[in-house]
Amino acid sequence: MIKRFFTAINQIILLLKKALIHIYTTICPGHKMVILLYFILFYQAWPVLFDKFTIEYQTYKNVDVIVQDYRMNGRLNKYKTIQQINNKCYYKHCGLLKNGEYKLSEIKFITIQGKEEIFSFCTNQQCFLNIDIERKKANLRYEAKLAAWVALCLIIISYIESLVGIRNERRKKSVSNIHL
Repeated sequence: MIKRFFTAINQIILLLKKALIHIYTTICPGHKMVILLYFILFYQAWPVLFDKFTIEYQTYKNVDVIVQDYRMNGRLNKYKTIQQINNKCYYKHCGLLKNGEYKLSEIKFITIQGKEEIFSFCTNQQCFLNIDIERKKANLRYEAKLAAWVALCLIIISYIESLVGIRNERRKKSVSNIHL
């Protein structure tokens, strides 16, 4: 029983080895680059696909800002401005009543998978939320799935194209052998 189990595993491994050798010998270097690109892309998307997000917060206190439509600008400290991080808001006037200058008691930035955004900010009267973390995670998951599927389809298409090219070369050789 155990011997049959390990024999079956050995046969599967040998079959996979033959398939990989066949694939390696039939595809051209350009297709190998596409496959390498896929594995790099999948490696980067792996944490996102399995909900392993890296999330970091940065908070700054007592910040003077100027709000203009969907942008917020101001100096966070002596060396850093809001524009250097990300000054984009998802709501008109960043959720405030109108464009103008405001004194924020706190502004919080969030970094999700390396993308920095304004998370929330507070005036003396009220706090405003700029993004929904769950919606942002869902968007990142969707982008990662889409990229993985597109890359996988490119690999399959390139492999099929290389098989068609090999078949055409064999036909040309057989036709040239007939004419000799």
